[in-house]
Amino acid sequence: MTLRRLAAGAAFAAALLLPGCLDFVDPNLPKPGPALLQLSVHFLGNGTFSLEAQLQPGLSPALEYRKVPNDTLLVNGQGLAPKTVHQNQARDYSATRPLAEEAGPVTIQAPFVDGIADRPPELRWFGVRRLDPDTVVLAPGADLHLHVDAAAPAGVPPPAGRQWFLQLFAGGHMFQLGADGPPLADLHVPAEFIPADSLGPVRASLLVLYSGQISVAGGGYFVNAQFDQHVFWTVVRPPKGAP
Repeated sequence: MTLRRLAAGAAFAAALLLPGCLDFVDPNLPKPGPALLQLSVHFLGNGTFSLEAQLQPGLSPALEYRKVPNDTLLVNGQGLAPKTVHQNQARDYSATRPLAEEAGPVTIQAPFVDGIADRPPELRWFGVRRLDPDTVVLAPGADLHLHVDAAAPAGVPPPAGRQWFLQLFAGGHMFQLGADGPPLADLHVPAEFIPADSLGPVRASLLVLYSGQISVAGGGYFVNAQFDQHVFWTVVRPPKGAP
């Protein structure tokens, strides 16, 4: 019995030495790369905005996780400390802050990261300002015109990706239109497309979506950002002959 076991063990050991018996796979190890701040901003329509962000400092050429000497995120000039710090030095941020103006802008300064000497990226984005009152009176049979100001403040470049969608809701029906680019200053809806035959109120909602990327240090530090904003109106239609 002992000899058989020794023979089997020797055969197994010999098989390990034969070429092609083992298939080695390269380990999936992290590689050096740029620092990255992922950012999402939401205008909440009540004079506030919320943000979620994650900073990933990345690996240095020496395959060491980069340090962040001061991990405060500057939001409109006020510091925001991370909620979580991970073993790979990544940081998670979240907060809700007041807006000084309905359309912003919001300025976000990324933290410095060791080994990336240039000034870290700064993002400055703006929203859409409603020019009508929140309740619009529409005569029966008339077209609907809603007005917004989407012009960028002086010195603020517009984001690369922009989309908008206008939705009207009434009587269990919906109408929608939208396009790439900034929303039109005059959002015109012909009377025949306004939903519901009744003269009840119509709920109008404009959704604005922005997205873009900025970088510094020759691509050593990136910010990927997205932004959304809802603007609301209530459209009322008095009966014919009403004063």
